Amino acid sequence: MKDLFINDSSTIYLNSGTESKTIKSTLEEIYSNNKNYEINPTYYFVDAYQKLWHTQKEIAHFFNDNPKNYFLRTNVTEVFNQFILGYDLNDNDEILTTNLEYQAIVNVLKYKTMQSKATLREFDFPTRDSISTDEILTLIKKEIGPKTKMLVISHVFTGSGLVAPICQIAEITNSKGIILVVDGAHSCGALKVDFENFKNVDFFAGNFHKWMMGPKGTAFGRVHPKHHEKLKPLMAGWTTFETDSPFDTFGEGHRFATKMMPLGTQNFNQYLGIKSTINFWKAHGENSIRKKLNELTQFAYDIIIENTKLKSLFPKEKSLQGPLITFVLPMRSENEGYNLMKRIFLENKLQIASTKIKGVWHLRVSPHIYNDQEEIVHASKILAKI
Repeated sequence: MKDLFINDSSTIYLNSGTESKTIKSTLEEIYSNNKNYEINPTYYFVDAYQKLWHTQKEIAHFFNDNPKNYFLRTNVTEVFNQFILGYDLNDNDEILTTNLEYQAIVNVLKYKTMQSKATLREFDFPTRDSISTDEILTLIKKEIGPKTKMLVISHVFTGSGLVAPICQIAEITNSKGIILVVDGAHSCGALKVDFENFKNVDFFAGNFHKWMMGPKGTAFGRVHPKHHEKLKPLMAGWTTFETDSPFDTFGEGHRFATKMMPLGTQNFNQYLGIKSTINFWKAHGENSIRKKLNELTQFAYDIIIENTKLKSLFPKEKSLQGPLITFVLPMRSENEGYNLMKRIFLENKLQIASTKIKGVWHLRVSPHIYNDQEEIVHASKILAKI
Protein backbone atom coordinates (compact mmCIF):
# COMPACT_ATOMS: atom_id res chain seq x y z
CA MET A 1 0.00 0.00 0.00
CA LYS A 2 2.85 2.42 0.71
CA ASP A 3 3.58 3.02 -2.98
CA LEU A 4 0.02 4.31 -3.45
CA PHE A 5 0.86 7.39 -1.35
CA ILE A 6 3.52 10.09 -1.30
CA ASN A 7 6.13 9.12 1.29
CA ASP A 8 9.38 10.42 2.73
CA SER A 9 11.57 7.69 4.20
CA SER A 10 12.96 10.09 6.81
CA THR A 11 9.51 10.80 8.32
CA ILE A 12 7.15 8.55 10.27
CA TYR A 13 3.60 9.86 9.92
CA LEU A 14 1.31 8.60 12.71
CA ASN A 15 -1.26 11.40 12.83
CA SER A 16 -3.99 10.40 10.40
CA GLY A 17 -6.47 11.63 13.00
CA THR A 18 -5.66 15.22 12.07
CA GLU A 19 -5.32 14.65 8.34
CA SER A 20 -4.51 11.49 6.46
CA LYS A 21 -2.35 11.25 3.40
CA THR A 22 -4.32 11.53 0.18
CA ILE A 23 -4.28 8.62 -2.25
CA LYS A 24 -1.99 9.30 -5.23
CA SER A 25 -4.71 8.49 -7.76
CA THR A 26 -6.95 11.12 -6.15
CA LEU A 27 -4.19 13.73 -6.27
CA GLU A 28 -3.59 12.89 -9.94
CA GLU A 29 -7.31 13.25 -10.69
CA ILE A 30 -7.40 16.69 -9.05
CA TYR A 31 -4.24 17.77 -10.90
CA SER A 32 -5.68 16.62 -14.24
CA ASN A 33 -8.96 18.43 -13.59
CA ASN A 34 -7.12 21.63 -12.67
CA LYS A 35 -5.21 21.50 -15.96
CA ASN A 36 -8.46 21.04 -17.89
CA TYR A 37 -10.02 23.91 -15.96
CA GLU A 38 -7.27 26.29 -17.11
CA ILE A 39 -7.70 25.38 -20.78
CA ASN A 40 -11.24 26.80 -20.82
CA PRO A 41 -12.28 28.09 -17.36
CA THR A 42 -15.76 29.18 -18.45
CA TYR A 43 -16.82 25.88 -19.99
CA TYR A 44 -15.20 23.78 -17.26
CA PHE A 45 -16.82 25.78 -14.45
CA VAL A 46 -20.32 25.59 -15.94
CA ASP A 47 -19.90 21.89 -16.68
CA ALA A 48 -18.68 21.26 -13.11
CA TYR A 49 -22.19 21.52 -11.61
CA GLN A 50 -23.30 18.33 -13.31
CA LYS A 51 -20.07 16.60 -12.28
CA LEU A 52 -20.49 17.85 -8.70
CA TRP A 53 -23.97 16.36 -8.51
CA HIS A 54 -22.68 13.07 -9.89
CA THR A 55 -20.01 13.09 -7.16
CA GLN A 56 -22.67 13.70 -4.51
CA LYS A 57 -24.58 10.70 -5.87
CA GLU A 58 -21.44 8.56 -5.56
CA ILE A 59 -20.99 9.73 -1.96
CA ALA A 60 -24.58 8.88 -1.06
CA HIS A 61 -24.29 5.45 -2.67
CA PHE A 62 -21.14 4.75 -0.63
CA PHE A 63 -23.05 5.56 2.56
CA ASN A 64 -26.19 3.70 1.41
CA ASP A 65 -28.32 6.81 1.19
CA ASN A 66 -30.12 9.36 -1.00
CA PRO A 67 -27.89 12.15 -2.45
CA LYS A 68 -30.67 14.69 -1.88
CA ASN A 69 -29.96 14.49 1.87
CA TYR A 70 -26.42 15.85 1.48
CA PHE A 71 -24.45 19.05 1.08
CA LEU A 72 -20.70 19.52 0.59
CA ARG A 73 -18.42 21.82 2.58
CA THR A 74 -14.69 22.15 3.27
CA ASN A 75 -14.63 20.66 6.80
CA VAL A 76 -16.82 19.42 9.63
CA THR A 77 -16.59 22.72 11.51
CA GLU A 78 -18.18 24.49 8.54
CA VAL A 79 -20.84 21.79 8.35
CA PHE A 80 -21.62 22.26 12.05
CA ASN A 81 -22.02 26.00 11.55
CA GLN A 82 -24.69 25.18 8.99
CA PHE A 83 -26.41 22.62 11.23
CA ILE A 84 -26.46 24.64 14.44
CA LEU A 85 -26.75 28.24 13.26
CA GLY A 86 -29.16 27.36 10.46
CA TYR A 87 -31.64 25.51 12.68
CA ASP A 88 -34.15 27.49 14.77
CA LEU A 89 -34.52 26.55 18.41
CA ASN A 90 -37.26 27.81 20.69
CA ASP A 91 -36.66 30.02 23.72
CA ASN A 92 -35.00 28.08 26.56
CA ASP A 93 -34.45 24.94 24.46
CA GLU A 94 -31.40 23.13 25.82
CA ILE A 95 -28.48 21.90 23.74
CA LEU A 96 -26.87 18.98 25.58
CA THR A 97 -23.32 17.89 24.84
CA THR A 98 -20.35 16.15 26.47
CA ASN A 99 -17.16 17.65 27.88
CA LEU A 100 -15.12 15.63 25.35
CA GLU A 101 -16.25 17.41 22.19
CA TYR A 102 -13.90 19.11 19.74
CA GLN A 103 -13.44 22.68 20.94
CA ALA A 104 -14.27 24.25 17.57
CA ILE A 105 -17.65 22.49 17.68
CA VAL A 106 -18.25 23.58 21.27
CA ASN A 107 -17.58 27.15 20.16
CA VAL A 108 -20.24 26.82 17.45
CA LEU A 109 -22.71 25.74 20.15
CA LYS A 110 -21.71 28.64 22.39
CA TYR A 111 -22.12 31.03 19.47
CA LYS A 112 -25.63 29.68 18.93
CA THR A 113 -26.58 30.55 22.51
CA MET A 114 -25.30 34.10 21.92
CA GLN A 115 -27.66 34.46 18.96
CA SER A 116 -30.72 32.88 20.60
CA LYS A 117 -32.26 32.13 23.98
CA ALA A 118 -31.22 28.50 23.77
CA THR A 119 -28.96 27.22 26.54
CA LEU A 120 -25.95 24.91 26.46
CA ARG A 121 -25.18 22.26 29.06
CA GLU A 122 -22.13 19.98 29.11
CA PHE A 123 -22.03 16.76 31.09
CA ASP A 124 -19.00 14.79 32.21
CA PHE A 125 -18.17 11.84 29.97
CA PRO A 126 -15.79 9.22 31.43
CA THR A 127 -12.39 8.57 29.82
CA ARG A 128 -11.66 5.29 31.62
CA ASP A 129 -10.57 2.41 29.38
CA SER A 130 -13.05 0.22 31.30
CA ILE A 131 -16.15 2.14 30.20
CA SER A 132 -18.93 0.03 28.66
CA THR A 133 -21.74 0.56 26.15
CA ASP A 134 -24.37 0.03 28.84
CA GLU A 135 -22.70 2.66 31.04
CA ILE A 136 -22.72 5.19 28.19
CA LEU A 137 -26.39 4.64 27.38
CA THR A 138 -27.38 4.83 31.05
CA LEU A 139 -25.42 8.08 31.40
CA ILE A 140 -27.11 9.68 28.38
CA LYS A 141 -30.59 8.70 29.60
CA LYS A 142 -29.75 10.21 32.97
CA GLU A 143 -28.42 13.49 31.53
CA ILE A 144 -31.33 14.16 29.15
CA GLY A 145 -33.58 16.67 30.87
CA PRO A 146 -37.06 18.13 30.31
CA LYS A 147 -35.66 21.09 28.35
CA THR A 148 -33.24 19.07 26.22
CA LYS A 149 -34.05 19.68 22.56
CA MET A 150 -30.77 18.72 20.91
CA LEU A 151 -27.98 16.29 21.77
CA VAL A 152 -24.60 16.94 20.13
CA ILE A 153 -22.12 14.08 20.41
CA SER A 154 -19.13 12.64 18.55
CA HIS A 155 -19.23 9.29 16.81
CA VAL A 156 -15.50 8.93 17.57
CA PHE A 157 -14.18 11.28 20.24
CA THR A 158 -11.18 13.20 18.90
CA GLY A 159 -9.44 13.18 22.30
CA SER A 160 -10.03 9.78 23.86
CA GLY A 161 -10.70 7.87 20.64
CA LEU A 162 -13.78 6.13 22.04
CA VAL A 163 -16.51 5.10 19.58
CA ALA A 164 -19.95 6.13 20.84
CA PRO A 165 -22.83 3.64 20.25
CA ILE A 166 -24.65 6.02 17.90
CA CYS A 167 -27.41 3.63 16.75
CA GLN A 168 -28.51 2.96 20.35
CA ILE A 169 -28.19 6.65 21.27
CA ALA A 170 -30.34 7.54 18.23
CA GLU A 171 -33.06 5.18 19.46
CA ILE A 172 -33.11 7.03 22.78
CA THR A 173 -33.24 10.53 21.26
CA ASN A 174 -35.78 9.55 18.60
CA SER A 175 -38.15 8.11 21.21
CA LYS A 176 -37.98 11.38 23.18
CA GLY A 177 -38.28 13.75 20.22
CA ILE A 178 -34.73 15.05 20.73
CA ILE A 179 -32.63 16.15 17.74
CA LEU A 180 -29.42 14.11 17.49
CA VAL A 181 -26.44 15.88 15.89
CA VAL A 182 -23.41 13.63 15.32
CA ASP A 183 -19.83 14.76 14.80
CA GLY A 184 -18.59 12.03 12.47
CA ALA A 185 -15.26 13.68 11.63
CA HIS A 186 -13.33 10.54 12.63
CA SER A 187 -15.77 7.82 11.62
CA CYS A 188 -16.04 7.83 7.81
CA GLY A 189 -13.55 5.29 6.51
CA ALA A 190 -12.44 4.07 9.92
CA LEU A 191 -15.92 2.70 10.65
CA LYS A 192 -18.76 1.47 8.49
CA VAL A 193 -21.11 4.43 8.06
CA ASP A 194 -24.46 3.20 6.74
CA PHE A 195 -27.46 5.50 6.91
CA GLU A 196 -29.86 2.62 6.71
CA ASN A 197 -28.58 1.87 10.23
CA PHE A 198 -28.28 5.57 11.14
CA LYS A 199 -31.83 6.37 10.02
CA ASN A 200 -32.69 7.94 13.41
CA VAL A 201 -29.77 10.40 13.28
CA ASP A 202 -31.03 13.90 12.49
CA PHE A 203 -27.75 15.58 11.45
CA PHE A 204 -24.42 13.92 10.65
CA ALA A 205 -21.15 15.62 9.67
CA GLY A 206 -18.28 13.70 8.09
CA ASN A 207 -14.81 14.39 6.68
CA PHE A 208 -13.12 12.87 3.63
CA HIS A 209 -9.63 14.16 4.50
CA LYS A 210 -9.15 11.95 7.57
CA TRP A 211 -9.75 8.19 7.45
CA MET A 212 -11.17 8.19 3.92
CA MET A 213 -7.76 9.44 2.64
CA GLY A 214 -9.58 11.83 0.33
CA PRO A 215 -8.84 15.37 -0.89
CA LYS A 216 -7.83 17.96 1.69
CA GLY A 217 -10.63 20.36 2.50
CA THR A 218 -13.61 18.11 1.73
CA ALA A 219 -16.49 17.25 4.06
CA PHE A 220 -20.23 16.65 3.97
CA GLY A 221 -23.36 17.25 5.96
CA ARG A 222 -26.16 14.71 5.95
CA VAL A 223 -29.63 15.94 6.96
CA HIS A 224 -32.63 13.73 7.71
CA PRO A 225 -35.40 14.50 5.17
CA LYS A 226 -37.77 15.67 7.94
CA HIS A 227 -35.46 18.66 8.54
CA HIS A 228 -34.95 19.71 4.90
CA GLU A 229 -37.45 22.54 4.98
CA LYS A 230 -36.54 23.82 8.43
CA LEU A 231 -32.76 24.05 7.92
CA LYS A 232 -31.91 27.49 6.55
CA PRO A 233 -28.77 28.01 4.44
CA LEU A 234 -26.37 30.47 6.06
CA MET A 235 -25.54 32.12 2.75
CA ALA A 236 -27.76 33.12 -0.17
CA GLY A 237 -26.98 32.90 -3.86
CA TRP A 238 -28.24 31.80 -7.26
CA THR A 239 -30.13 28.73 -6.01
CA THR A 240 -31.66 30.12 -2.80
CA PHE A 241 -35.15 30.76 -4.20
CA GLU A 242 -35.14 29.11 -7.60
CA THR A 243 -32.93 26.94 -9.76
CA ASP A 244 -31.99 28.22 -13.21
CA SER A 245 -29.41 27.18 -15.82
CA PRO A 246 -26.61 26.14 -15.34
CA PHE A 247 -27.44 25.30 -11.72
CA ASP A 248 -30.40 23.11 -12.69
CA THR A 249 -27.96 20.32 -13.57
CA PHE A 250 -27.29 19.98 -9.83
CA GLY A 251 -29.77 18.23 -7.57
CA GLU A 252 -32.25 17.21 -10.26
CA GLY A 253 -34.52 20.07 -9.19
CA HIS A 254 -34.63 19.04 -5.53
CA ARG A 255 -34.96 22.24 -3.50
CA PHE A 256 -32.95 21.17 -0.47
CA ALA A 257 -30.07 19.82 -2.56
CA THR A 258 -29.83 22.94 -4.71
CA LYS A 259 -30.27 25.54 -1.97
CA MET A 260 -27.50 23.85 0.06
CA MET A 261 -24.95 23.41 -2.72
CA PRO A 262 -21.58 25.24 -2.56
CA LEU A 263 -22.10 28.79 -3.81
CA GLY A 264 -20.38 31.11 -6.20
CA THR A 265 -17.55 30.85 -8.68
CA GLN A 266 -15.05 28.46 -7.16
CA ASN A 267 -12.85 25.52 -8.02
CA PHE A 268 -14.85 22.37 -7.33
CA ASN A 269 -11.98 20.03 -8.21
CA GLN A 270 -11.24 19.07 -4.59
CA TYR A 271 -14.82 17.80 -4.32
CA LEU A 272 -14.65 16.10 -7.72
CA GLY A 273 -11.60 14.18 -6.47
CA ILE A 274 -13.80 12.37 -3.93
CA LYS A 275 -15.05 10.07 -6.70
CA SER A 276 -11.51 8.77 -7.23
CA THR A 277 -11.20 8.18 -3.47
CA ILE A 278 -14.42 6.17 -3.40
CA ASN A 279 -13.21 4.15 -6.40
CA PHE A 280 -10.07 3.30 -4.39
CA TRP A 281 -12.21 1.96 -1.54
CA LYS A 282 -14.27 -0.09 -3.97
CA ALA A 283 -11.21 -1.50 -5.74
CA HIS A 284 -9.38 -2.50 -2.56
CA GLY A 285 -12.45 -3.44 -0.56
CA GLU A 286 -13.85 -1.56 2.41
CA ASN A 287 -13.52 -4.58 4.69
CA SER A 288 -9.92 -5.24 3.67
CA ILE A 289 -8.88 -1.63 4.21
CA ARG A 290 -10.53 -1.45 7.62
CA LYS A 291 -9.10 -4.83 8.61
CA LYS A 292 -5.57 -3.60 7.95
CA LEU A 293 -6.28 -0.31 9.73
CA ASN A 294 -7.59 -2.16 12.79
CA GLU A 295 -4.59 -4.49 12.83
CA LEU A 296 -2.15 -1.56 12.69
CA THR A 297 -4.06 0.28 15.42
CA GLN A 298 -3.96 -2.74 17.73
CA PHE A 299 -0.28 -3.34 16.96
CA ALA A 300 0.56 0.30 17.71
CA TYR A 301 -1.36 0.13 20.99
CA ASP A 302 0.44 -3.07 22.08
CA ILE A 303 3.99 -2.07 21.13
CA ILE A 304 3.78 1.49 22.51
CA ILE A 305 2.40 0.20 25.82
CA GLU A 306 5.15 -2.42 25.93
CA ASN A 307 7.99 0.01 25.21
CA THR A 308 6.81 3.15 27.03
CA LYS A 309 4.67 1.77 29.91
CA LEU A 310 2.30 4.70 29.32
CA LYS A 311 -1.34 4.37 30.41
CA SER A 312 -3.81 4.45 27.54
CA LEU A 313 -7.45 5.55 27.28
CA PHE A 314 -8.05 2.98 24.50
CA PRO A 315 -11.32 1.20 25.46
CA LYS A 316 -11.21 -2.45 26.44
CA GLU A 317 -14.66 -3.15 24.98
CA LYS A 318 -14.13 -4.04 21.32
CA SER A 319 -17.19 -2.23 20.00
CA LEU A 320 -15.96 1.06 21.53
CA GLN A 321 -12.51 0.90 19.93
CA GLY A 322 -11.77 3.34 17.11
CA PRO A 323 -8.72 4.35 15.04
CA LEU A 324 -7.25 6.75 17.63
CA ILE A 325 -4.97 5.68 20.51
CA THR A 326 -4.57 8.20 23.32
CA PHE A 327 -1.96 7.99 26.08
CA VAL A 328 -1.63 9.73 29.43
CA LEU A 329 1.61 11.72 29.54
CA PRO A 330 4.05 11.96 32.46
CA MET A 331 3.97 15.40 34.11
CA ARG A 332 7.19 16.71 32.50
CA SER A 333 5.81 15.95 29.02
CA GLU A 334 2.25 17.09 29.79
CA ASN A 335 3.60 20.49 30.81
CA GLU A 336 4.92 21.01 27.26
CA GLY A 337 1.35 21.00 25.99
CA TYR A 338 0.85 21.51 22.27
CA ASN A 339 4.57 22.14 21.75
CA LEU A 340 5.38 18.50 22.54
CA MET A 341 4.03 17.47 19.14
CA LYS A 342 6.25 20.00 17.37
CA ARG A 343 9.36 19.06 19.36
CA ILE A 344 8.95 15.34 18.70
CA PHE A 345 8.73 15.98 14.98
CA LEU A 346 11.65 18.44 14.76
CA GLU A 347 13.96 16.24 16.83
CA ASN A 348 12.88 12.78 15.63
CA LYS A 349 10.89 13.20 12.38
CA LEU A 350 7.97 11.45 14.08
CA GLN A 351 4.56 13.04 13.62
CA ILE A 352 2.04 12.31 16.38
CA ALA A 353 -0.57 14.60 17.97
CA SER A 354 -0.98 16.48 21.22
CA THR A 355 -4.62 16.44 22.29
CA LYS A 356 -6.28 18.16 25.23
CA ILE A 357 -8.86 16.30 27.30
CA LYS A 358 -10.62 18.02 30.21
CA GLY A 359 -7.82 20.58 30.41
CA VAL A 360 -4.98 18.04 30.38
CA TRP A 361 -2.65 17.37 27.44
CA HIS A 362 -2.35 13.79 26.15
CA LEU A 363 -0.42 12.08 23.35
CA ARG A 364 -2.39 10.61 20.45
CA VAL A 365 -1.19 8.12 17.83
CA SER A 366 -3.16 7.19 14.71
CA PRO A 367 -1.62 4.98 12.00
CA HIS A 368 -3.24 4.18 8.65
CA ILE A 369 -2.76 1.69 5.83
CA TYR A 370 0.29 3.57 4.48
CA ASN A 371 2.15 2.69 7.69
CA ASP A 372 3.84 -0.62 8.49
CA GLN A 373 4.81 -2.44 11.67
CA GLU A 374 8.51 -1.64 11.30
CA GLU A 375 8.02 2.13 11.48
CA ILE A 376 5.51 1.77 14.32
CA VAL A 377 8.12 -0.19 16.30
CA HIS A 378 10.67 2.55 15.57
CA ALA A 379 8.15 5.19 16.69
CA SER A 380 7.55 3.33 19.96
CA LYS A 381 11.28 3.35 20.70
CA ILE A 382 11.47 7.11 20.04
CA LEU A 383 8.56 7.69 22.40
CA ALA A 384 10.16 5.46 25.04
CA LYS A 385 13.33 7.61 25.00
CA ILE A 386 11.33 10.85 25.18
